Amino acid sequence: MPFRFERSPAAAPDLATSLARLAALAGAKPPPVSGPERDAFVAALPALSTSLAPLLPALGGSLLARLLAGPRFDGEPEARHLPKEARKALKAGEVFASSDADVWILEAQKDGTARISHAHPESFRVLGETMGEWLASEARAVESARAPRPAKAAKATKPATKPAKPAKPAKVAVGKPAIDAALARLATGDLTAKLAATAADRNDTRWDYLLRAVRACGPVWAPDLLAELEGRLLGRVLTGRLHDSEDEACLVEEGDTELDGVNPIYVGRYPKAARAVLTDGHIVASSGPEVWVILREAKGAKMSWNILLHHAGPEGFEELGNLEAWLAHEVERFGAP
Repeated sequence: MPFRFERSPAAAPDLATSLARLAALAGAKPPPVSGPERDAFVAALPALSTSLAPLLPALGGSLLARLLAGPRFDGEPEARHLPKEARKALKAGEVFASSDADVWILEAQKDGTARISHAHPESFRVLGETMGEWLASEARAVESARAPRPAKAAKATKPATKPAKPAKPAKVAVGKPAIDAALARLATGDLTAKLAATAADRNDTRWDYLLRAVRACGPVWAPDLLAELEGRLLGRVLTGRLHDSEDEACLVEEGDTELDGVNPIYVGRYPKAARAVLTDGHIVASSGPEVWVILREAKGAKMSWNILLHHAGPEGFEELGNLEAWLAHEVERFGAP
């Protein structure tokens, strides 16, 4: 069976489409863009700094917020301190923005698009295979930050004795708020009470909490949605059937013979880009040799760990993004209100 891509490059929005979406969120008109993505975006940036300014509170500390507010460059780490993938990207591209030890890299492609990635001495992540794809993720972050949150029980408060402080800018939703908002949009009924009552355990990662929240929601997913999601990672999550077989998906070497009860994953048969992910990550779902893998950026409390999702098979490999971006993409893809 051929590899079934979940995020086909053909489905990625172009630069003009993503800018129009961001402009609509800001209540503004998008500037006209044409030509190679990098040149078109840089030329439009002065106008965007004004027209997209209303989005800054919801963008938090994202790259787009840095570009809109300026300055683009604030220090630059030495290449030798960056991960191997980042050093390779630097050779193929250029530094697009920087902040202390963080650097954003732009690699122009032959088709006029530009691949954008973020590097830090401790991590490397592709933000978008094109600038249109990256800006679409920024738009999803704004929509997620503005999404209604599950209601919380009111607490008794003492009469204020001092003038109220101005509200802090909204932060991009991550963890439980983002997961709850995505599930609420996918469900056929009101999940406010169920999700509010589902706590994130201190030993939960965001992936663990997602599975816990889905179990707490019960069978609230429309049959046509599950039919559309059949075989995809989200469909497996919502139905609770992560693996097609009861055999455990395990990494094995060519020539291994002890395979009773094992779904063998021969790492050497996968694309080169997938092998490190398979070796360093954790397989969370499988269908024969087709697997879904998470990498956990373990820093701080477990619920603060960034969860990166990947999809691999002998005939293909793709990065699905971090958990919140993947969920937002799936919600948008299947037209949830």
